[in-house]
Amino acid sequence: MSLLENGLIIIKEKTKIEKDFVDYHLPKDQNTFINKLPLSSSELSRVMDILASHDINVTNDFCYCEDSSISSVQLYVKEIYTPGHLLNDLFNFKCEAVGRGEVLLAFIFRDSVIHGASASFDLMLVDGTKIEIKAPQNSGGFRIGVQGSIGSSTFFSNLLDARRTLRILFKQHGKEWFKNTVSSDFYESSISFLAEGDFKKEPALSSAIDYAELNANRLLDLKLWFFLAHVETFSYRDNTAGVIYDPAFDDFIARYGNPASKIETLTAFTFLKYVKDPMKYASDLEDEIDKWMKHAENVLIFNEDVNINFHNTPDDMIVDAISQNGFKVKERYNKKINTSVEQAFAEWNDDPEGVSFYKRFKRIDSQK
Repeated sequence: MSLLENGLIIIKEKTKIEKDFVDYHLPKDQNTFINKLPLSSSELSRVMDILASHDINVTNDFCYCEDSSISSVQLYVKEIYTPGHLLNDLFNFKCEAVGRGEVLLAFIFRDSVIHGASASFDLMLVDGTKIEIKAPQNSGGFRIGVQGSIGSSTFFSNLLDARRTLRILFKQHGKEWFKNTVSSDFYESSISFLAEGDFKKEPALSSAIDYAELNANRLLDLKLWFFLAHVETFSYRDNTAGVIYDPAFDDFIARYGNPASKIETLTAFTFLKYVKDPMKYASDLEDEIDKWMKHAENVLIFNEDVNINFHNTPDDMIVDAISQNGFKVKERYNKKINTSVEQAFAEWNDDPEGVSFYKRFKRIDSQK
């Protein structure tokens, strides 16, 4: 950086090569629309075939009919969802370079520009408005853009840290000691956390983590483990002794007092972010959406139940699952959110000496 600042290294700006404007012998607006599409010649031919298959008056009426008010797309819901209509054909156009809905919006909004698959948003309107376009199928969620990758996720790294700590303690002390020392609820949840196998056919939570395939139920099971771990180690929260990790033996040892103390090694859990504060489990998932929306700014969703929603705040969405391709999100109105764990935790916080946290959770969850 210092070499750059001192002028010893000069970085030349990359010359932007403008795409030649081609006359496709179409009306002016349609010709401009075609020239702005980032498609191959064969894909452009497909789009032009769609335009040619419809009445030229209809095509002229809808091409560049809007400027930069993205919410105005809702004026065309009927046409977009009517099979055989020009807007429906453009809506369903997709290829490797663009997804459903992108060509449609580029057609409707004057001088809008589709960005590539590696960009953090899909479309930019003439006034600079950035839009991410989603068209989920089968009432499913949708993957958030390049910002929502697993590799850059602090949430996922915290899951891996927790599993590593749990594995070390199980290996260090053995299942029987663990089973006889902690509550049965926390023990069973920990066994589930470390379960391996065919995650496509059975819970196998640890294997699902290895393959980054966590559906809504698995995310709920993991959240429950962190809350149980917090409750289990509640009496250690003011413990200043703590533990240190010994890489030579891959285990934890008490920092002070009796170094052979097994019970004190459980304080290793208290250093885990979501054990220390289990409420951050959900808030960090929400942060993944927030980071994405800082780049996308606006999200336009074409739903199969014939409606189009527009969002410009992460509060409208929730993470539904995690896969190798990133975080899968749903609109909040379209997702039944299970807050049984949080409700039980609030009750337990008010009366930690009363009914166990897990019994409270089971009671509340059974009433959903």
